[in-house]
Amino acid sequence: MTGNGRGVIAVALIGLALAGCDVPADPEHTTEHVRGQALIVGVTTDDEPSDPDERAAIQRLAKRLDATVEYRRDEIHHQVKALEEGEIHLLAGHLPKTTPFAKEVGTTGPVSSMLLGDKRVKTVFALRKGENGFLMETEKAIGGAN
Repeated sequence: MTGNGRGVIAVALIGLALAGCDVPADPEHTTEHVRGQALIVGVTTDDEPSDPDERAAIQRLAKRLDATVEYRRDEIHHQVKALEEGEIHLLAGHLPKTTPFAKEVGTTGPVSSMLLGDKRVKTVFALRKGENGFLMETEKAIGGAN
């Protein structure tokens, strides 16, 4: 086989490999539901997260998705249930990285930190499990990407 023939085969193989790579999926279409609409954020204490890093990340996420932000306050167990059922898109506000709810929900990388007892721990956002496209958008917003 000539060098040119091998090049054509290599390009074809790369094309096939890339065809198998999809953008992260949202089985429940969270990103699609938020884009151009409202980002519904559950909080448990204040009317919005008191942490400035969390508020800024939420605003960046809303900007990325051309959405407004709507906060809903309720008790943590109700918020986790609302998240699982798709009634809210994100749970924010001093949620420790070691949250016991991590089995029921997906979590982001660290957003900020808080004191838990006498220890400083990292905080995360919670989102619906399996919504990897929305997780990717949220992680970009946490990192400061616009």
